[in-house]
Amino acid sequence: MHSLVDNFFICGFSGAGKSTLLNELAAYMPADYKLIDSDDYIKEQFAAAGEALGEYIKRVGFEEFRKNELQVIEAFKQTRVILALGGGALNPATEKTLTSFHGIWLDTPFEICWSRIAADPNRPLVEMGRERIEELYKERLPLYQKHRRVKTSSEAIEFIKSQLKS
Repeated sequence: MHSLVDNFFICGFSGAGKSTLLNELAAYMPADYKLIDSDDYIKEQFAAAGEALGEYIKRVGFEEFRKNELQVIEAFKQTRVILALGGGALNPATEKTLTSFHGIWLDTPFEICWSRIAADPNRPLVEMGRERIEELYKERLPLYQKHRRVKTSSEAIEFIKSQLKS
C-alpha cells in the first residue's frame, strides 16, 4: 500500500548507475518533485567541509552511515521525491520506512558495477576486494529483487509515469 504521496526510490548495487538515472529523470519529472541522491545529501548534511563521502564513512563507520541513510528516507517520506539510495541502504529499518515509496531496482550486472567502482578511492567497500564485493552483491540481490526491476532509464521513466497516472 502506498501513501497519498507518489514518492519513489531507486536501489541497486554500488556502481549500478543510480545517480546517473536520477539525473536523467530530472527532465521528465513534474516541477514539484525533488530528486535526491542520498549519498550526496549525507555528504552535504553530515560530512565535514571538503570531506569526501568515503572519508566520512571511514571516519564514522558504516553503522553511523546506515543511520544517516534512514534519516534521509525519514526526512523525505512525505515529499514528492525520487531518492537514489546507496547500494547498501536496504535493510529491515529502511524497508519499513520505504513502504510508502514505489521501489525501482536498477538491475546492473556485477561485472559492470565492479568496473565502475574498482578504481574509485571514494568507495570504502572496494578495499574488501573483488571476491568479497561480489559476495555482497549476491547477498543484496534478494533485497533489490523485491522492487520493480528496470535495466534502462527509459524503463524507469515509463514505470514512474504509469504510477503517476494511477
